[in-house]
This record gives sequence, structure tokens and C-alpha cells, in this order.
Amino acid sequence: MEKSPDKGVQLFWYVIGLAITAFSISAGAPFWFDMLLKLVNVRRTGNKPE
Repeated sequence: MEKSPDKGVQLFWYVIGLAITAFSISAGAPFWFDMLLKLVNVRRTGNKPE
């Protein structure tokens, strides 16, 4: 039987998750749209396969 994680560890990861979520929301749509365009441009580099 595995030992359940400590409540302090659970709280730590909960707070980290909230911080990441808050950053993602506060960055807004233009930030994520630009990130998506950069990802697509990276995929288009190089020669086309035959």
C-alpha cells in the first residue's frame, strides 16, 4: 500500500497549479496566438518531404 502524499506537498502543487493557470489567463489571447504562430512556423522549416 502506497503512502498518500503529505498535505503540505499537495498544497504546494495546488498553489503552483493556480499560479500557472493565473499566468495563462492573464497573458491573454494575443500572447497565445503568437505562440501558436511560432509553433506553426517551426514546423514549416526545412525541405518538404517527397
